[in-house]
Amino acid sequence: MRIVPLVDPEPTPSSRRLAWLATLPTGAPAGSAFLRLYVKAGQDHLAELDLHVHPAEQRKGVGSLLLDAAVAAARQERRRSLTAQAEPGSPAEAFLAARGPGSAAKRCTPSPPSRSRTGPSPASPSWSCRETARATPSTTAPACCPSIAGTGSPAG
Repeated sequence: MRIVPLVDPEPTPSSRRLAWLATLPTGAPAGSAFLRLYVKAGQDHLAELDLHVHPAEQRKGVGSLLLDAAVAAARQERRRSLTAQAEPGSPAEAFLAARGPGSAAKRCTPSPPSRSRTGPSPASPSWSCRETARATPSTTAPACCPSIAGTGSPAG
């Protein structure tokens, strides 16, 4: 498996993206990860992850390799909060729940879908991993993503 970093050709005034492509030895794509880094004042501690693995390559370590790359980049960029979304009951939800020390459900909870006057939003819940105290990224881990602070690595 090879992880290839890609370059975002169009950063915006509010964010920029880092990206990775996971390829098989044959060169076929196996998955991708995009890490949005917010750059506006007051948001420069935030990162948002969008990670996808081809169904035929799931449970083979592709997602973990992509997550490792994204978490390392978030750590290097000194981000304290990393969020991701997953459909309830999906393999992505299980993948996110399995990350971190112990059960991620104890450390990292999904935010409920937003409600409007017309009822619940069809949007997926967000999983949020946040630090509970301010510290340098090399010493304190966010509650559910220890590897973002360099204190461990995700399982997988």
